[in-house]
Amino acid sequence: MNESALPVGDSELVEARITEQEGTFHVHATRIRPPVVVSADGDGVVSHAGSRLLADLADQTTLTAQLSAVFTHRTAPQ
Repeated sequence: MNESALPVGDSELVEARITEQEGTFHVHATRIRPPVVVSADGDGVVSHAGSRLLADLADQTTLTAQLSAVFTHRTAPQ
């Protein structure tokens, strides 16, 4: 026997449909830093690669933009 915990016919729930959606669907990132290139020549430092990947992660999670917005509105120390 398949019974629903909330029978659809007896509920007062209304199906909501979004007819108009605002916002940006596709964001094209602009890259300030060059892409990461892995080489075996020993040129460069591992910590630089790690900090670069951490910066990319901050960009992808919008942390960079959010921190910029917070510090833009901050006033100078008195």
